[in-house]
Amino acid sequence: MLRIVVKRFIIYGGIFSAINFSAWSAEYPPSWSQRQQQSAACFMTGDETCITFIDDAVRLASRQYGKRSIQLVRSLLLQSDIYQWLGKPELTPQMLLRARAIMKTFPAGAYPGDRADMFEHLAAFNVYSNDRTIVI
Repeated sequence: MLRIVVKRFIIYGGIFSAINFSAWSAEYPPSWSQRQQQSAACFMTGDETCITFIDDAVRLASRQYGKRSIQLVRSLLLQSDIYQWLGKPELTPQMLLRARAIMKTFPAGAYPGDRADMFEHLAAFNVYSNDRTIVI
């Protein structure tokens, strides 16, 4: 009798723990390395509808980091696969200031575009133009 009770306790406890863990882990976003892998897979397959880790980071930065978001943008751009794919353009302070201003235009909790690609969004605002003036 005691063995049956113990077995049931272990089985039900394991199921309950698994459910709790899955609910807990669903609240947290994937790590940056996982997002980089997802981004790389996205570009390798050519799937333009997938959302890259950069877009997630921009959305989170605009909500969480505020004034410090410019450093986050810099680090994300420098480590992103898209940055490598574009041939490593030079990131000037003007580009970063303009990127931060554009980030503030994103609606909270919304993605910047259908493709959800930060470079595409920044290019739409001419962040990567040859013009050295800052338009904010």
